[in-house]
Amino acid sequence: MSLNRMRDNQKIKYRIIVSADISEELNVQIFQYWAFDISDFNYSLEDLKSIDEENEFPFMEVQANSYVKMTLTHCKLCFNSILVTAYNRNEFIEYLNGYYETCDICKLYSPNYEESITLLKPLETRLKQLNKNELRVLNGIIKLKSKALIYQHIFNNDVMDTSIWKIVNSLQRKDLIWVERDDEGRILSFNFDPELCLLINQLSS
Repeated sequence: MSLNRMRDNQKIKYRIIVSADISEELNVQIFQYWAFDISDFNYSLEDLKSIDEENEFPFMEVQANSYVKMTLTHCKLCFNSILVTAYNRNEFIEYLNGYYETCDICKLYSPNYEESITLLKPLETRLKQLNKNELRVLNGIIKLKSKALIYQHIFNNDVMDTSIWKIVNSLQRKDLIWVERDDEGRILSFNFDPELCLLINQLSS
């Protein structure tokens, strides 16, 4: 198999994987089939059928020679990204619309799983229940934004400080932030709900 292209979306990242040694025409058709933007595919099934009036769109051949590896939201227990594979559009949409907050491995083995599936309290309530240090770290992540500044001013250049990571992990479990990592587990960014900016300013005033 050969890796062809990476796509970013507000909810997911996904890679289109295609078979080696296929025709250029089929390669184009595969990317037409899978092309997705924000909330819907770029081409409807009817659009694909009408691209070439003389030849039928090769749906079966496209699906036989391609699939998509999707990176969904992070697991709220282990904080790793949730990886799934879609072999057709129906599976792609099912994964996209599904509420995946806990990975399958944590569902099987984590003693914290039952607690994690309880409904979250409203955002404002979760904020008000933070202790002083949690609120300080959250405020810093929101105001500093960049990973470099967060490492400098929150971790004070000691990224191995377990006391800070304990606070960060607590904020993640409360679904107030999420730490994006690459496939190797390296941290890419610290993220948060934009609604937090207004709420935390009101709480601090």
